[in-house]
Amino acid sequence: MEKTDRPFHETVVDAIKDCDQSLSNGHILLLMQVIASTDIPRNHAEIMRAVDEYFNFPGGEKWADHVDVVKKHLLGSLNTNVTVAINAMQEKALVVSKLEETLTYFHPVNSSEWRIACRGAVMTALAANDGKRALFLVDQFASRGADQDLMVELRGALSINS
Repeated sequence: MEKTDRPFHETVVDAIKDCDQSLSNGHILLLMQVIASTDIPRNHAEIMRAVDEYFNFPGGEKWADHVDVVKKHLLGSLNTNVTVAINAMQEKALVVSKLEETLTYFHPVNSSEWRIACRGAVMTALAANDGKRALFLVDQFASRGADQDLMVELRGALSINS
């Protein structure tokens, strides 16, 4: 067997397409078991499409239970991957928010640079779904003497996101 460096999902899709359409040798069912018990990192939709295409024949609906098991597994993997990605993005947004908050200490209060840093700190906290931190920052900027226009803007952002 020739070794290639291609994505795992491409190998799975090709294996599905290479299975005998008669189902008599059981290769597709074995492959479905492998898919349903393997953590596949990405491109779940392509695999589901290949499974649907394979079982798109008169009588193919009799295998719906097997197809559903595979699809549920792939959708579960997809949901897990999305959750991990969202968590990573939220963590990065909090780091950015903290960096922007730090920048507020290097600029004179109410200078244009300070206002930009304040906006950035609050908006990235909101992007990270950390409303408590955003509210804390708004209160902190108010206590440091932020002008009325900036406070109206920042509190408006908080009310939109709540």
